[in-house]
Amino acid sequence: MLLKGKILFIIICMSLGVLHAEVDRVCMVSYLTQSGQSQEFSAKVIFLTGDELNKKTKTSRYNYWHYYALIWFAENEVAIIDFQWTRFVQNKEFDSSDFRNMFQGVTQRPGSQANGNIGRGWIIRAKQNYSPFNFLDPREK
Repeated sequence: MLLKGKILFIIICMSLGVLHAEVDRVCMVSYLTQSGQSQEFSAKVIFLTGDELNKKTKTSRYNYWHYYALIWFAENEVAIIDFQWTRFVQNKEFDSSDFRNMFQGVTQRPGSQANGNIGRGWIIRAKQNYSPFNFLDPREK
């Protein structure tokens, strides 16, 4: 019976870690070009902390204090966007409250690509145009 309790405890702890690590949301994204800005397109964007990104990539390349977004184009092509937006809570994985706080009072956030086309500007819009309250992803309603 004690063994079953330990196994259940381990399963619960593992599932809690998975529930709060990174957040994926549907957003409208565009990137900056020499002539302005690309057309927006809808994409599933994964949001996470620099600490989580370092663990996933097994590097220490990404700033522990920043939030990041991953935009996948193909199976092996991803743009890593650095928001250069400082997080204040240490030892906390990105969750939906962080997502809501990032977009509190604004519809979009700019960021810079941290891989591939380093420095390319990106704009990630999480809310309906001109509405600081209505998120595009129905999970945030």
